[in-house]
Amino acid sequence: MGAEEAAVHRQVLPASVGCRATRAHLHSGRFLWDFVIDELAGAQLGIGFMLLWDIGPDWGFYGYLGSSTSAWSYDPSTGDVVSNTESIQGGLPKSTDGHSCVVSVRLELPRESAGSAWLSMQETESRPIALPKGSVVLPAACFLQESQKVSLAGFRTR
Repeated sequence: MGAEEAAVHRQVLPASVGCRATRAHLHSGRFLWDFVIDELAGAQLGIGFMLLWDIGPDWGFYGYLGSSTSAWSYDPSTGDVVSNTESIQGGLPKSTDGHSCVVSVRLELPRESAGSAWLSMQETESRPIALPKGSVVLPAACFLQESQKVSLAGFRTR
């Protein structure tokens, strides 16, 4: 590779941004937190959680949160909750300005029985998502634009 070609190669930006998971392993309790989206960047954004398995999390195909059977995401650009690559509930609130919003996650994870999860935005909650007994949950987000900005806030146990 020549010097000019190498200079061009160094300037190429990545085509996919990828996903991020927290190090929180949530189980045996009631939890609530907010994903504060500071920049949606006019693109899809997967905000939610996945189950943590003995072999690690299952991001599904291409690492998109909500593409496996053990991951759920809320897309504030479309108002859909997605799992296994399908919308399992649509018609939920969307970001009103296309840039910022808050998506909340609520979990009820009993130690000895099945659990439930809800995703919400603008005080509208999704239908309950059934979780298997003994679930360990990992908060996660999937960014599809480099300029998207998300942070976790208001984490609390109930």
